[in-house]
Amino acid sequence: MGCQGLPPIKPVRDVAHAILHARLRAVWHWLPLAADRSEEDCEYVHQLRVATRRAMAALRVFSDVIPDTIYRDFRTRLKQTRLAADESS
Repeated sequence: MGCQGLPPIKPVRDVAHAILHARLRAVWHWLPLAADRSEEDCEYVHQLRVATRRAMAALRVFSDVIPDTIYRDFRTRLKQTRLAADESS
């Protein structure tokens, strides 16, 4: 019995890369807006906090396929970013 119509299954590393890339891209999008223009719109800071929480969750989900040094580095940087955003609100 086949699985017609279903796409081939991608390796976990490829899925992890795609999801983490998208989540980190969101952080990179909101970071300069929150840092430089938060007085114009507090939504920038809110969206940065949301993006960092989502990126950290994705990082945890895929921690088994990420080298430890990279995992720890991203986790530290994301935590610092989230804490800085919390302080600015």
